[in-house]
Amino acid sequence: MKKFTVLLATIILIACSSTHQPQMSLMLDPTATQHSIESANFFPLKPGVNEVVITQNSGIERKAMIELPLKIIESGHPIVFGLHGAGGKANGYNRRLKPFVNQHGLISVSPLGTKSKAGKTAWTFKKGASTHADDVGLIKAIIALLDKQGLVDHSRIYATGSSSGGLMAYRLAKETNLLAAIAPTKCGMAIAAHEPVNGTVPIAIMQVIGDEDKSFHGSNKRHPMYSASERINIWAKFNNCKSPKFIDYGSWSSTRYMCENNKDIELMIMKGVGHTLGKKWTNKTDEMLIEFLLKQRK
Repeated sequence: MKKFTVLLATIILIACSSTHQPQMSLMLDPTATQHSIESANFFPLKPGVNEVVITQNSGIERKAMIELPLKIIESGHPIVFGLHGAGGKANGYNRRLKPFVNQHGLISVSPLGTKSKAGKTAWTFKKGASTHADDVGLIKAIIALLDKQGLVDHSRIYATGSSSGGLMAYRLAKETNLLAAIAPTKCGMAIAAHEPVNGTVPIAIMQVIGDEDKSFHGSNKRHPMYSASERINIWAKFNNCKSPKFIDYGSWSSTRYMCENNKDIELMIMKGVGHTLGKKWTNKTDEMLIEFLLKQRK
């Protein structure tokens, strides 16, 4: 195994495609400058599924599945992060995003959260969450890894996520300028944690949720949440949006806001659907949110 040192966090790549790849170890600081990152050379990711193991500064090992399309282009690819819900696995979103990789020439990234005290994988979507890992740093490190190989179209980086993964997408939207759009599904938006503030950059958002979801009307439990309409109104105001257009499609509805600089907002509500979407709704909403995301640019 070849090793290359650039600051602090270790990344190990393991080949998962049909052809053999050498393993790779790379030291990366998620906050490193582009100059620092470019000072290392390493074996490239290959088309197909690549497993990545990252040891962060705290010593925690993080895993992710990165799938590249068969055709690699020099101008870079759209990147879609899929963030699982509590207790989920990295291969869940890898399977869900797989149909779109070669169809749209995108790169799917399916990271694994860290375990909470209850033993479930989850995300540090806010202060006081059940885990305390540097999840923002993880996303930055993965983008830096892909960027080192010239694989990133920086105007087209996106995140979707289910439940706590959706909450993590809201955190990324508030705290970073990495993404062109997010598409959180079946999740809330944390009060006093995910509201845009000074320094937050307007971002396109598609929220997907069932009207029987536990967070649809908001909550006042351990992590208080805004209702679906409240959170969308907060971001619509921040994005300087026009009055929304509502369309009822029978089994679901869409409320779409056209916003300044094309940072549009959409609320998709599935009727009679709770926190478990089932295969039919999962497939349908994944297709819709991918279509929404890929239209957005920074």
